[in-house]
Amino acid sequence: MSVQIVLEAGNLREAVIRRLQRWESERIAERLWAKDPTIWKGSPDDAIMDHLGWLDLPAHTIRIKTELEGFAQEVAEAGYKQVAVIGMGGSSLASEVFASVFRDEQDRLPLQVVDSTHPMSIRAADASFSAGRTLFIVSSKSGTTLETMSLFKYFWSQAIEQSEAPGENFVAITRPGTPLAQIGQTRNFRRIFHAPGNVGGRYSALTEFGMVPAAAIGAPLSILIRGATNAATQCGPDMPIFDNPGLVLGAFLSECTLHRRDKATFLSTVFKSFVPWIEQLVAESTGKSGTGIVPVGGDEDALSYGTDRMLISLGHKENNGLSISQEDLPTAQIFFGEEDLLGVMFIFEVAVAVTGASLRIHPFNQPDVQLAKQLTHRAITAKSDSERVAGVTASSPDLADQIRNWSSGSSSPDYLAVQAYIPRTNSTQSALNALRRLFRDSYGIATTVEFGPRFLHSTGQLHKGGPATGRFLQIVDEPAEDIPVPDTGFTFGGLIQAQADGDYRALESLGRRVLRVSLGSQGGDGLASLLAAAQTAIE
Repeated sequence: MSVQIVLEAGNLREAVIRRLQRWESERIAERLWAKDPTIWKGSPDDAIMDHLGWLDLPAHTIRIKTELEGFAQEVAEAGYKQVAVIGMGGSSLASEVFASVFRDEQDRLPLQVVDSTHPMSIRAADASFSAGRTLFIVSSKSGTTLETMSLFKYFWSQAIEQSEAPGENFVAITRPGTPLAQIGQTRNFRRIFHAPGNVGGRYSALTEFGMVPAAAIGAPLSILIRGATNAATQCGPDMPIFDNPGLVLGAFLSECTLHRRDKATFLSTVFKSFVPWIEQLVAESTGKSGTGIVPVGGDEDALSYGTDRMLISLGHKENNGLSISQEDLPTAQIFFGEEDLLGVMFIFEVAVAVTGASLRIHPFNQPDVQLAKQLTHRAITAKSDSERVAGVTASSPDLADQIRNWSSGSSSPDYLAVQAYIPRTNSTQSALNALRRLFRDSYGIATTVEFGPRFLHSTGQLHKGGPATGRFLQIVDEPAEDIPVPDTGFTFGGLIQAQADGDYRALESLGRRVLRVSLGSQGGDGLASLLAAAQTAIE
């Protein structure tokens, strides 16, 4: 099936139509494909020009198809039982989508993304990997990403104890000449794939960052690539603007945001793994200069929404996942099949890019992510524990008061983000979702749950650079055991502490309302105490 978008824009219908008419008169589609940087800020901008290579990626997938198919055959013949992608944000989220969508098909290898620096998560991942039967794909555009390279060092140290030729079980994806590329050469990696340098991470699903893992697990490359090229034609400059899915979706996103419907709630019963990929694209691209779209996932059970919402449904036409009906709620229903995954990704990329033009921002950079990185580096090199961020413990008798002071007065257009620097498991996810729903239903505001450090490379940009309407509940713990990061002077426990500290200080420096709660070593009991205190606080 081809991708179909059905809009029910409510009282924004005329605004969406006018937006499309304006873009038609401004020749936006033609200028986009000509890579005209003045679309975004009205004047030439080399920084934008350097990030427009994503427009060439549908054709790029065709050029690399033969190489990818050869790699897929090589992986199959080597007898691997699973694939582990070590990467952050745009370097890993697309592979997670492919792994989830195609996991039940015959001969598909399971894939796990390793992007947590929490010691317990690392131990759990390590225990699940088959010695010598796991293919590690190390993904980093710069080849220096702190989390990625720390995790690589750990799993390499494990591999050299199990194999005389550990490099055969490693693949690198990076730009030419990076430190990671050099490591891959000197350590005899099975393969080193070079991705285009003029494509940002969140726009890289159609580069080697997305396509190599897809090939490794045995995804249907020819079908996926056909979907990408069809989408590029649909979004092309020769397509009538009202039939251009990228521009139609972009006009919807633009007008909803400009009319203060900036909480984009994503629903899907069949493509739930797609939502985190979209969240990064939307949040990191638009969340800057005091504006942006707040993506909200996992909110299917809400009975009603505030006036700051837009709704986007993803799925098959016969089972589209749209389970909420509310008058005047602007909705976009996007119908597609598994074969259209790359095509839908490309359509969303076009839509978010032109939304950036409407918001008068640079949609391809992430200026506030760098601030958190700098503060993380400062925290990890701190000389004493006294330099750590202080917070309230889950066992503290005044926890309910602290939560009440922090959350009181919450109302639309506020949103509340639970930021959990703890292991991501079914039990922690369930407990945090209960906490999120409590705040949502009590205050009638949009709420999210995100795990660190992965969200730092996604919604972290929005939290700091977007609208100053967020309230942030940061949850940390004290791991029962720590793991040294090989060839460094720090541990994974120290690293995730530094990331939480850096993010807290970045939010604080920007005047955001943030509360830190430490579970200590209580784990699930600490989460239960936190939930009980939150219930008391808002009674």
